[in-house]
Amino acid sequence: KTAKITAYIICLVFLFYTVLGYFAAPKLIMNYVPKIAAQYDANLSIKNIKLNPFTYEANITGVEFSRKSPIFKFDEININFDPINLITKTIKIANLKISKPEIFIQKEENGEFNFSFLLSQKDTNSSSDTEKTTRFEYEIGELEIINANLNYEDFSNDFKLSLKDMDYKLSNLSTKNGSLGAHSLLASSNLANKIVIDANASLNPLKIDGNIQINELKTKQIWISFFKNMPLTINSAVVSSDVDYSFNFDNNISIKANAKTDIKDINITQNKNTFIITSLIIPDLNANFINSYNNFDMKMSISNVNIGSFKTKFDEFNANFDKL
Repeated sequence: KTAKITAYIICLVFLFYTVLGYFAAPKLIMNYVPKIAAQYDANLSIKNIKLNPFTYEANITGVEFSRKSPIFKFDEININFDPINLITKTIKIANLKISKPEIFIQKEENGEFNFSFLLSQKDTNSSSDTEKTTRFEYEIGELEIINANLNYEDFSNDFKLSLKDMDYKLSNLSTKNGSLGAHSLLASSNLANKIVIDANASLNPLKIDGNIQINELKTKQIWISFFKNMPLTINSAVVSSDVDYSFNFDNNISIKANAKTDIKDINITQNKNTFIITSLIIPDLNANFINSYNNFDMKMSISNVNIGSFKTKFDEFNANFDKL
């Protein structure tokens, strides 16, 4: 008799867990999360949520978050979660895959961003003791973002930047083990033909090393949007560069870089002064910066510099060179 009661209880618990995981939990999430967004006068819509309570997998489709205009949206996200590690206060995600996300960043004429309201904290009185007891570590085995688009618009300077068809991969991130993982980004843009970033990072001490490749980056609009108050004005410059870099932040700050850079159509003005170069090629530039508590050491070496069609005008002084 006791065995039958135990079996009934197990069956009921199993049935309740199954119904909760497959049916009730997705409905609760879809109804509750938009209410949190409404507290910020924002809208969050979710097309569908599927949960598997036995494999701890989730599939979320058709998410869009907006206020006056869209802030982000994505077609689909798949998560493989490992709940056992919650016992040790570790949020572990074995796999996270996001398909076709699109992010919209807007800078208003008053300098405010369209997401600024998310950064305001309503409760600033939480004690440090509470934060320590509720702090979680994070681990991500693999993160993959496919066909992402980033749109940035600065209304104060009529500046637009778009990064298209971005593919991003992250592996082996663990705050518990002090690893920020390996990162890889491939993107195209309205300001550059191709952007490739590879990086490896770790904590305690903070170390970052990797490679950046930029092909034909147009700098004029970037300068207008972010550096318009500088005394110099870059009217045009197209930059292509391949940079190997290393950052080390421990007792000393060490920065190392090896770059191959090609800059075309350089046109710089400062008041009535002009500086024009059709091409500036630096095939091998090595830079090494070390900053300790006692001194600052900087070393830089350039194998050679090729300058084509140099022209300058400084008030009453003019100079022209076909090649240097």
